[in-house]
Amino acid sequence: MTQTALTAPIDTQQPEAADTGHEVISTRFGDLIADPEKVIRFERGLYGFEHQRHFFLAQVPGWPDFFQLLQAIDDPSLGLIVMPLDGDDGPIQPADFNDACATLGYDPDATAAIGIVTMREDNNSQVFTVNLKAPLLIDSAKRIGRQHVFAGEHYPLRHPLQANDRNEG
Repeated sequence: MTQTALTAPIDTQQPEAADTGHEVISTRFGDLIADPEKVIRFERGLYGFEHQRHFFLAQVPGWPDFFQLLQAIDDPSLGLIVMPLDGDDGPIQPADFNDACATLGYDPDATAAIGIVTMREDNNSQVFTVNLKAPLLIDSAKRIGRQHVFAGEHYPLRHPLQANDRNEG
């Protein structure tokens, strides 16, 4: 597997508002423009949000570029902070990634793995974690995605992020 296999390029660039066919979505992060050409269809939705199937990725205003926003198109209140999961030296083993892609029928070289980030307060400080148990796999060529749950205990639901993990980009 190449270094880029887990982080296949997914365009998060916001189009111009005047472009034809683009929908403006008012979110808690401000107005975002949904380009129909960049919509990702999650055929089964996401766990806990099975009814939401159409999302797009955008930069999170005011956050480091490393983080992205996975914004639901049909529910402006649903936006999840996500981050790419690195390739060969990242937290997901290449063999597990390739097996997941094979199970889903995705091309590993066109598939990105991203993790959902959560924040919580703990002793008056913010604690960031990323879900490695059920990452999102997105086939950037087909613009489809699935949340894949890894079996076993190797991948935690709340993997702590270190400060240097959050400041990249």
